[in-house]
Amino acid sequence: MRLTSRVRRPILGAIALLAGLVPPVADARQSEPDVTIENIRVGLAEDRDDQVFKVGTWTPVRVDLRAGAEPFEGVLRLAVPDDGGVPTFVRSRVSIPANETKPFLVYARPGDSTVSFRVEVLDDRGRRRAGASNDSALWLEPDQLVLASIGNPGGLELLPGMPEFLTGDATQASRLHVSRLRVPEGIPDRWYGYDAAEALVLDLNAQGTLEALQDFRSEPLKQWVRNGGHLVLAGGFPRWEQASSPDAVLRDLLPALPVGRTETGDLGAIESYVGSNTLITTPERPVSVTTFGPIPGRGGRVLLDDRSVGGPVIVRGPYGFGRVTMIGLSVDESPFVDWPDRKAFWASALDLGGRETSALDAPTSGAFASYDVIDLSSYLHRALEQFEGVRLVPFGWVAAFVFLYILLIGPGDYFFLKRVLGRMELTWITFPTIVVVVSLVAYATAYKVKGTDLRINRLDVVDVDQGFGDGDRHLARGTSFATIFSPQNRDYDVTVLPLPIEADDPGAAPPAPAEQVDEVITTWFGIAERRFGGMGNSGGVALTSSGYAYQSPGDPMSSAPPSVLAGVRVPIWTTKALMGSWSDDAPPAVEADLRDPGANRLEGTLTNRLGRPMEGVVIAYGNDVYQVDRPIAPGETIRVDSVPNRNLSGFLEDTGRSLNGIYASARGAGIPRAELVRALSFARAGRRRGQTPNLVLGDLDLSPQLDLGRPILIATLKGPSSALLLDGAEPDAREDRGTVLRVLLPAPSGD
Repeated sequence: MRLTSRVRRPILGAIALLAGLVPPVADARQSEPDVTIENIRVGLAEDRDDQVFKVGTWTPVRVDLRAGAEPFEGVLRLAVPDDGGVPTFVRSRVSIPANETKPFLVYARPGDSTVSFRVEVLDDRGRRRAGASNDSALWLEPDQLVLASIGNPGGLELLPGMPEFLTGDATQASRLHVSRLRVPEGIPDRWYGYDAAEALVLDLNAQGTLEALQDFRSEPLKQWVRNGGHLVLAGGFPRWEQASSPDAVLRDLLPALPVGRTETGDLGAIESYVGSNTLITTPERPVSVTTFGPIPGRGGRVLLDDRSVGGPVIVRGPYGFGRVTMIGLSVDESPFVDWPDRKAFWASALDLGGRETSALDAPTSGAFASYDVIDLSSYLHRALEQFEGVRLVPFGWVAAFVFLYILLIGPGDYFFLKRVLGRMELTWITFPTIVVVVSLVAYATAYKVKGTDLRINRLDVVDVDQGFGDGDRHLARGTSFATIFSPQNRDYDVTVLPLPIEADDPGAAPPAPAEQVDEVITTWFGIAERRFGGMGNSGGVALTSSGYAYQSPGDPMSSAPPSVLAGVRVPIWTTKALMGSWSDDAPPAVEADLRDPGANRLEGTLTNRLGRPMEGVVIAYGNDVYQVDRPIAPGETIRVDSVPNRNLSGFLEDTGRSLNGIYASARGAGIPRAELVRALSFARAGRRRGQTPNLVLGDLDLSPQLDLGRPILIATLKGPSSALLLDGAEPDAREDRGTVLRVLLPAPSGD
């Protein structure tokens, strides 16, 4: 029935009158929300205009939340995609007082260049209370370098413009980016917050720098250095005295102590150090220079000894698997900040040699340079995807099969019904028949080719620093790589736990929960190439929309290091590459009595102190490598001077040529994983134009330790050195497991 205007007007008036008597709904909707996301900042730098993240590295994300009229308790959830475009979630509990704004710091590992850092705030019942995203952060490729700085080190910002860091790509002006951290709020509270940084330059002269590191922020920084970071300290004498005082938190990192201060107008030694012909200062403008005295037993090496000022001015030493460089010069004031060649000084002091040439610009001849592989990590990734008994169907066959399928359901079906049977209505029978038959053939073929077994390829890289710690326990770290081949659609909870390397039974059970180390990080493992399936690819297509979460043991909402990946979906007959890393301590792997008779040669003995034989043993020292041609049994002693030695560069070139030939002939099948680890262990030492670098796994490159005069033993061990748990238990799977052991020894004594 249609109402006339005469009838409609009274009805509408009555409705309006009643509406005025009811409290307005709009006012309730406009009431103050329980919680508001006020700001999302991405990257190492605290400033809004320097939000940068590097693909494939842990990235700090700072979120400012404001509560409403009531205190808010809930969960902050951050989502970013991994290298395959699958969402990953990091969750942390939040508690905010009423009418207050509180900052929260979480860490995500983006695997895509088109990442949107999406933040949601949930209440305790799981209801969404606020949501926002940051799409404005700039992204860096996996092969680009990041330098972090605290304070105002002059000239560091000029490094990206140096020719060796420039590329011919207009969208990528430089392979080097410098991020300045604000003190104290910009300093990460987890060591992996520095993951993207190639080095951290700390200007001691900056107001508040040392004071800010006197609290909890110092331990993550020290742990980052222990795990392979490079810390560069520079400043004037008073600040050096403060940094090296007995109660200073940085004292135990230092390879030397300040011993004197000299006012000079002649810095010719520093000019020569960088090959500069430009004077830093003049006699009318003297500068204060701090000299150092190396601490015995710390392994410090003098990089610059300026006799005109009375001693060493630049000293570098090891701290665990990382390095600390000390510079006795104020780099934030004149005359240094006015020196035209100050950027060349930083290139030398930061030891960026072998990192400056982009693999994308390298020629296609020579070892490790073809087939569009730009990083050694990609070879390792592909080697772990080769499963014995599983035949991978070439892409050409898959494409041909799809083309044939399209022909059958399209023109094939049409011509058969039109020209042969003459009855087009039968397509209701022929079309589903073709679909069912082709599907059954595809399933049967995949079943025969790929099987029904759960398969896992695993490789553990275990490092022991026998120059760090006492005689019974030494610093150890491990990196476990695993590729899972699933015969069904399945969600897995994945955990990696270290096993004692000294055990004579490589199949030993994982440690009990009370004995587990608390510094385990489990995450995905990707490849560096900017192509489909690579970390640098923009807008990758995920094989599943089901995301997975980083969790801490016992508390899935904790922001502690994520040791569990919960709900990792592996679609049927596909693979998922993962990696886990941990820090621990370990007993001595070898007993070494070594000396250097001169010319960087080794003499003395080595004894295997493990319960497993060491195979494929090589010992690198200086520019040479010693190759042991037989296994070293448990308890056995060998004389190093009786082992044949050769040039390290030649050894690495032969290794690269061999691996490249294997890859070229088999497209990745059968690549020896232990040889790959040896290649990436000394990638910088053997870097030549045309060879593939090691940038993604750069923290596993031990070349800088060679430069500090340390012998390095590399050997393979049968069996694993970690336990891979799926859903909390050892999986019933067909596994290919092995371990590469790397032992850093103290610098040998001289004659």
